[in-house]
Amino acid sequence: MGKYIKNYANKAAYDADVTRPKDSSVVSGIAGERVIYDGKNVFVDKTSANVGDIVVVQGGELKYIKLDTYDATLITVEPIGVVYHRTPDEVRILHKTDLGTAQWAAPFRAKIEGFDLANGGTHTIKVNASEYPFTVGVGATIAGVNAAILAALPTDAGWTVESKTNYVVVQRSYHTPVITTFEVTGGATVTLLNNDNQANLSALLTPYGGTSRNNGVVTTYGGANYDKFLAYYSVSGSEATNVSALEAAPVRRTAFTMEKNPLLVDAYKTYENYIQANMVRYPYSKNAIVDNNGKRNTTLLSGKAFTDDDGVVKPKFPAAKKANEQTAGGVEWWLPSFEEMLILINKVGGTNDPINRALTAISGGTVSNSTSHWTSSEFSSTYAWYYRGTKGIMHFNAKSNATTVRAVSAFSL
Repeated sequence: MGKYIKNYANKAAYDADVTRPKDSSVVSGIAGERVIYDGKNVFVDKTSANVGDIVVVQGGELKYIKLDTYDATLITVEPIGVVYHRTPDEVRILHKTDLGTAQWAAPFRAKIEGFDLANGGTHTIKVNASEYPFTVGVGATIAGVNAAILAALPTDAGWTVESKTNYVVVQRSYHTPVITTFEVTGGATVTLLNNDNQANLSALLTPYGGTSRNNGVVTTYGGANYDKFLAYYSVSGSEATNVSALEAAPVRRTAFTMEKNPLLVDAYKTYENYIQANMVRYPYSKNAIVDNNGKRNTTLLSGKAFTDDDGVVKPKFPAAKKANEQTAGGVEWWLPSFEEMLILINKVGGTNDPINRALTAISGGTVSNSTSHWTSSEFSSTYAWYYRGTKGIMHFNAKSNATTVRAVSAFSL
């Protein structure tokens, strides 16, 4: 499809041109004003791509279609994503669909075999310093062993037991305490399949235990999506009174008065200013915002795997692996870092959201500011950073939790 290009002396001349095609690729330049992309499927190179533009592969190359010119009925190329951010040096793109949910780290797993099912016996599982005795009855089955172990282990701590042909697999999907010892007495044999990644530092990344807000407060959370952050704390914020201007927990709107919180009103004047002051500070050069390289994080995390009891190799860090294994467009995809997720989630929602308009246009999966999303940034031994959709904040989440995964990529200009 050809591209029609014409320059105009002013907007009036542009409006008066009735010969301008409406059903083909049209770019018009208005002297001293702007470039207008109209018509259908206006392709631009990455130096002209902007937020909301649609990324396609044509002839083995990545190309960009201006959002408001996209018409799927007139092209055969398959969109792979949309532009969610650009800088003078880089274009960042978002995969067109979410990838479902995954845990940040895979659970502890151990294979236990060698039970004397015919004669039964007494055994004890030792986890660190805690002991959990169980009995295998005479003539027991593997299902019976399963039930006995499950009954012995503590409840509400993420323990499950799987029955296999002649052994069981014990799993703990929980974030605390760290499992340093796992043994079974009474003649059974234990094979550790996967160590306790959910309660240990990955030893691959630099963990960041805090983030900075616009008002200078350094704490474990901060606003990420303004609309959601404002809506949540307006109603569900603290009811505390006489709060200092740098208190970490935001108060609700009804508490933002001279009678209840004069220091806040003096400092911020309006509730909206107050909420904006508690947003994550960007750009910034300290704390979690420093982690801006999701590609590096994902490469390191997705390269770690374990061999399960069935011989299948599985990822130690499933969320990163899920993002990394995407192949759309033949480009490299990764789990966004703290900074990358902050930039993305800050732009979605509202009445003129180009990212979600573009995703809708290509029948992709829109990004809800009410949905929680993993980042590839580590918080501590038991937690990783994520966007918490219920509150509109960047916060920490147990590595054992299953949370939504989105993949991103980027290209240098």
